[in-house]
Amino acid sequence: MLRRYGVLRTRAAVRALVVELLASVADMATSRDTAALRGRVAGWRYARRLPRHPFPPDDAIDWELTPLRTLALRRDVQSGRAVSS
Repeated sequence: MLRRYGVLRTRAAVRALVVELLASVADMATSRDTAALRGRVAGWRYARRLPRHPFPPDDAIDWELTPLRTLALRRDVQSGRAVSS
């Protein structure tokens, strides 16, 4: 999404990079592998060949989702608990 929608060319670039970094590190710590990071890199490379899209519609982005909430949701999914919004 970062490359396909040009997120890193917007004012949201720093926040997007921080959130992606935190999510990757948290996933490496909990799953003890680098699958999430490898997936992000693969997606970045793949999107290079694709045309850029306009910024995603507002309903595709949860603007209230904070890094802490993301970690809590990730923990719930990994523990098998139901995830509620």
